[in-house]
Amino acid sequence: MPSKSFGLASVVAMALASFLFVSPLAGEAPSSAGAALGVFLGQPTGISFRYGFAKDQSLEAKAAWSFSSKDRDAAFIFQGNWIKEMPDLIEIKDLRIPFYFGGGAQMELSSEFGLGAQIPLGLAYRFKKAPVELCLELDPGMRFIPATAFTLEGGVGCRYRF
Repeated sequence: MPSKSFGLASVVAMALASFLFVSPLAGEAPSSAGAALGVFLGQPTGISFRYGFAKDQSLEAKAAWSFSSKDRDAAFIFQGNWIKEMPDLIEIKDLRIPFYFGGGAQMELSSEFGLGAQIPLGLAYRFKKAPVELCLELDPGMRFIPATAFTLEGGVGCRYRF
C-alpha cells in the first residue's frame, strides 16, 4: 500500500509542478464564480468540488477517506463548507492570492458514525491562462459525535475550473 500512495503522490506532484510554468497575466485575478473539480491531498484525501455562486463566495464539498491511525479506524469522510474569499488581502505586485475562511460540517463513516463542525482557513490561487486553481487549507474544528474532541485537518488541493 505505501508504494501505491507514493506513486499517486508523485503523479499529483508532477501535475502540480507543470502548472508552475503557466504564468499569470497582470491585472485582476479570476473570481471564484463557476465550478471546479479536483483532488485534495492531506487529512482527509479525496475528491473536491467547489461551486462559486458569487465573485467572493462559494460552496465546497469533499468526498474523501482517512487512513487508519492508532487512535481511529479508516473512515470515509464527507465535508460541506461555505467559503468567503478576501481577494485583495494578499497582493504581491500584480499577483493576488485570495485568503478565504468559512464554516461547515463533516460526517465520518467508519466503525463509528462521526459528526462535527469545522472552520476552513486557506489561500487560493487561480491561473489566468489555464483553468486551474490551487489551494492550501487548514481546518480547525470540533467533533461532537461519538465524543467531543477538537480536530485539526488540512492539506493542498488542485481543481480544474469549468
